[in-house]
Amino acid sequence: MVNLQYFRMKGLRRLVKQIPNILSLSRIPLLFSITACLFAKFPSRYAVSFTLCVVASITDYLDGATARKFNATSDFGKLFDALCDKILTVGIFISFIATGIYPPLFVFPTLIVLSREFLVTGLRMIAASRGVVMAAERGGKVKTAAQMFAICAILFSYTLEEANMSDGGLLNTILYMLIKPIRLASLVMFLFSSVLALMSGYTYLRKYSYLISDPSINCTTSRSAAPNPAVGRAASPASKPYDIISSSKASSRPSRASAVSIKPEASDPICSPALPAPPPPKFD
Repeated sequence: MVNLQYFRMKGLRRLVKQIPNILSLSRIPLLFSITACLFAKFPSRYAVSFTLCVVASITDYLDGATARKFNATSDFGKLFDALCDKILTVGIFISFIATGIYPPLFVFPTLIVLSREFLVTGLRMIAASRGVVMAAERGGKVKTAAQMFAICAILFSYTLEEANMSDGGLLNTILYMLIKPIRLASLVMFLFSSVLALMSGYTYLRKYSYLISDPSINCTTSRSAAPNPAVGRAASPASKPYDIISSSKASSRPSRASAVSIKPEASDPICSPALPAPPPPKFD
């Protein structure tokens, strides 16, 4: 009899493992929701946008926390966590400039951030093709935190302005004392995050430049070989560089060829270059 409880528990475990990825990908629909609110003309649109930005910031923390708690870290999560952060922050900055929240001259820092994100994303693609996973660096995380602070701060200032307008100006003495400093802090933090973007981009290039300079590096190469049933023949030239096949003397029956796996020496940050192909085995 089929144990349905087993399949339910197995499906539940798989679902739990996907919670961090769901949280990361949820920032993309949140971006479109925030942009729609900024362009819409309805009361409390800035309050709704501010709330959605806070939710997006919380998901940025929760995806990593849940991945560590449930032991659900994956290459997909490492890549798409950083990618969703880029899509969210750059998309909101473009929306700010388009709606007049940021001045038009801020298009230049935005282009700097956008260029950096494309450069790092391209480097991630090269690394992924070589079997190397580029996880988010500390500098990139600080940059993302500064960008989210700038976004939430400017939206909070507009939320305060909305509340003051809806109350007929009764809170002028309190709200207007906070609006201008908060907006100034947001603009300064945005410029600071642009500088951090350049610095963290340089850190990525310096750390992973070996992927560009040395095309022989490939961590996807198989490091084990199946036994070779061939008798009295040398190893095939197509043998992988990590496979050393030793065979016994030729006889009328197949010999037991043993496969020895050689692991590359660990090097910073992920793997070492492919080892040269070993010489063919010698026969007596």
